[in-house]
Amino acid sequence: MLADFLYGLLIVTTVLAVFGIFRIVRRIRRTSGAPTERLLVLTLVMLGGLTILFFFLSGQLDNYRSANGEVRKTDQQLFVEKIYPPLAESQTLLDYQLKQLTTLQERIYELSRDHPQQSSRLQFAYNTWKYERQGLTKLKARADRAVRVAMGVHSVSDKSYIESAFTQEAVDWEKVISDRLNEYHDSQLKVTNSMIDNVILQNKNLSQLRQNKNTLATSNRTSLKSGFDAKTVKLLIEYLENTESGLAESLTQLEGEVTNATQKRRQARNYALENPDLEPVFRKVIDGWLQLENKGVYFRDQLLHAVQAEYLAVLLGANKKDPQVVRLKKLVSQLAQTLYEDLVSSRKVLEKSYRIAPR
Repeated sequence: MLADFLYGLLIVTTVLAVFGIFRIVRRIRRTSGAPTERLLVLTLVMLGGLTILFFFLSGQLDNYRSANGEVRKTDQQLFVEKIYPPLAESQTLLDYQLKQLTTLQERIYELSRDHPQQSSRLQFAYNTWKYERQGLTKLKARADRAVRVAMGVHSVSDKSYIESAFTQEAVDWEKVISDRLNEYHDSQLKVTNSMIDNVILQNKNLSQLRQNKNTLATSNRTSLKSGFDAKTVKLLIEYLENTESGLAESLTQLEGEVTNATQKRRQARNYALENPDLEPVFRKVIDGWLQLENKGVYFRDQLLHAVQAEYLAVLLGANKKDPQVVRLKKLVSQLAQTLYEDLVSSRKVLEKSYRIAPR
């Protein structure tokens, strides 16, 4: 590996630099006759600088290893690779899956805070990964122990015999690890299917909404509360801006209609409060803007539920080209513009609904 070559080159260069420092100091002593104490200080300063430079470059190489997936192999890994390479590969894959599970569990906490609407599905994913991580951790400990035992015996016994005996044991361990990793993949499929189930549900909801978008039932004079807070909406809009900019624009426009309806309702209400005798007249105006506001909130929430379902499904392992995911994205894109235009049309009708009262 490149990192190993560079590390070896660094060591060789450092050794040559040490010899070079002593030669320089010796030459200075011969040519200038400088005091021994001063030469000693000069030597220590140069060696100290070289040491600092060595550790700095060594750290940079370690960072390079990590960034490129190169990890310095342990004695255990080298021992297993020498005797039965397939086991070493399985152990490496096991380590990788454990790191991935730890990262996924940490991510679930963040997702649960940002997407409380899907807390039950996210909790299912967390519990599934927690169980898998515990099982894989125990398996790793058992396999590592078997390797350490073989290494210890190998160092004090007949090496050929131990290598032959451990080869048979390594074959068994490789199969155990491979089978367990297959089980892990099955459990990951359960998480993915759970998220796809939500995608299917949102497909049904949007199909019904498209057919019955004017049958929203809300109690009179009650403001419909959105199921999404500002933070979640912002995250989903940012996601759409990077993937479906047109859809992000439609949702933003729809949100603008909701905000406008809310402002108009409050404006009419304040006017009625300042003019109590006009309250019966303005009650109808207030109710009209309230119904439009509720309609917009409902439309927006249904679209956000769909966007959220697609976003989380792909994030947690679903294929972007899954038929249900593709269908949902297409349906959301089509319906978002339709619902926005419906809101605009309803607003225009409402704005022209004023009738002059009879004298």
